[in-house]
Amino acid sequence: MSRYITTKIPFSLYKLALAKGGQILSALLVYLMLCELYRQIVVPIYHFGGFNLADESKHELVIPILLLFLMVVPTRVESMRTLFALISFYFLLLPAGVLCALQGNDFLVFVVITASVFATLVFSYLFDNFISFSGNDISNCNSNKQSTKQVYFWGLFSVLVVVLFAVVLHVDFITTISFLDVYDRRFDFNESLYFPLNYLLPFAAGPLASFLAVFSASKREWGKLTLVLICGFLFFAFSTHKAFLFIPLFSVGVYFAVRSRLGLFYFFSIGFLGASIITLFAMDGLADLLGNVYANRLIFLPANISYVYFDEFSKIPSLYWAESKFGLGVFQSPLQLNSSNYIGFVMVGSEKISANTGWIANGYMNFAWIGIAFYSVIIGFFLAALNRFSRRFDDYVIQAGFVAFIFNIVTSNDLLTAMLTGGVLLMVILLWILPSRSRFYKKSAEICSKNA
Repeated sequence: MSRYITTKIPFSLYKLALAKGGQILSALLVYLMLCELYRQIVVPIYHFGGFNLADESKHELVIPILLLFLMVVPTRVESMRTLFALISFYFLLLPAGVLCALQGNDFLVFVVITASVFATLVFSYLFDNFISFSGNDISNCNSNKQSTKQVYFWGLFSVLVVVLFAVVLHVDFITTISFLDVYDRRFDFNESLYFPLNYLLPFAAGPLASFLAVFSASKREWGKLTLVLICGFLFFAFSTHKAFLFIPLFSVGVYFAVRSRLGLFYFFSIGFLGASIITLFAMDGLADLLGNVYANRLIFLPANISYVYFDEFSKIPSLYWAESKFGLGVFQSPLQLNSSNYIGFVMVGSEKISANTGWIANGYMNFAWIGIAFYSVIIGFFLAALNRFSRRFDDYVIQAGFVAFIFNIVTSNDLLTAMLTGGVLLMVILLWILPSRSRFYKKSAEICSKNA
């Protein structure tokens, strides 16, 4: 017994220290690279919201907060909770930390953003131990496997095709494929959408297409995956929304990343380091493309908008969801403009610019600290509920299938908007009821119970 204690425990601690050491080192490298990207590319070229350099940096305050958060983040995705933590760390906390350190943004706001993500992880952990899941577990049963997966795919794919056909008829077969021309038609297209197409389109082209793409990839059914990707391209061509083209591709990429031995954390680290180095040394058109799309829009702009929301709505009364159906029309907005257009006007002086933000700043805008806590509880519950779908589907399928939703609420979408009008809640309901209503599912469940 004494030999076991003296040999096994130190070795486990050594492995843990080595894993955390590698994680901290890679995170620090990404942080320092983003600092260089901000100094050399973003500040001199891009001025959306007034990117600038403060007289003094605050690295000594920011880095300990980031490293403290890393203590609860594993390198591999083990659940929806850890996927949420990794997306939040790379696409919100790291950029927000760089802006706090170099641009001089409010350190207290940075702490609030970090604490909000951490609180959501705690709520998700607590809900994980209380949520029960009805229905039989067939994830480990191979009986009638082919019939079960067929009804999953073709039943949902038929919904995708019907919505796509409705969009095609709505726009009279007019397509826009050029990325530069989509903005000329997008406003008119969005205004022309009617019920229920305005709800079915984001559902079908977003979470449904994402789930079907990942589900097909998990079964190595490349023909079905190709069909979903073609539908994604057609949704983009007829609707002018580029996100519909990239969401399935992004989800499939995350699926293979979370399944790999390297782990999603190091995939993100390598990706951020590689993209940052290429952006710093790129020339001509490539430099403009990467500087705008990667450094400006993807990395720093969402975090910068979040800071502006906190700054403005610390002076303005809360909206109490006056702009949302959730508010039931009880309260009136104190703003002359929509909140996103108001923030766009504050940042660049144009009321035509819409500056959208993620769940933390939206929660603060609607009900200050209570709004953030309210959204944190909802997300924690939702992540725990999604974890339960792993009893019916592969863990990685659920994680990658909903990664686009997590990315959107972290960077650019209000939580309630993403869940209701974005179709995520409808997708969850479908995944909940489809297997139990399927005769193939019931037959497989009976066979599983007999073989148990």
